[in-house]
Amino acid sequence: MLAQLLASEPDDISPLSGVELVRSKVKCLYLMAGIFTSSDEPEYNFLQDPTRAQLFYELWPRDVDVVYSPMEVGNEIEYKPETVISDINWTDIHPIKQVYMKYDCNTGQKMWDPLTVINAVEGDAVFSLSERGIVSLTPAIGTVFSPSATGNDRYQKPGSVAWCNEMLEKIRKYTKLQ
Repeated sequence: MLAQLLASEPDDISPLSGVELVRSKVKCLYLMAGIFTSSDEPEYNFLQDPTRAQLFYELWPRDVDVVYSPMEVGNEIEYKPETVISDINWTDIHPIKQVYMKYDCNTGQKMWDPLTVINAVEGDAVFSLSERGIVSLTPAIGTVFSPSATGNDRYQKPGSVAWCNEMLEKIRKYTKLQ
């Protein structure tokens, strides 16, 4: 979807192209994607549609920041199924709760996506972020980070066990909100 927005031309809804619109409206994009430590596994999100992923990288304005929440950070935080069910006790009708009640999800849920939202809402202070750089996409590997003082990209770094526990408690707090 972002690639399609970026590739769009001015129309009757906006006199701006997609790139111009992003430049005028977006301060920072928080993106759940990437692998920035060694891994035998390719980057999943971008490699599902490599054509659009490459278009995103070609068109994203280099003057608009991107903060990545990579797989290796969320992998370290597991929200166990029985805890998810307990935390969503305020309703019987909840899609996530229903999945955990009806299917064997004994692997738990890794917390990739919520870390992106927490970073966007609460800011960078609760995360350890990389230096600035430029992320590129390669067909075989996925995301590659090259440090650059003028780059617009940064990524979350894995935290300690204590930090992971703190993030899980934040996620649980948000889950319990009605």
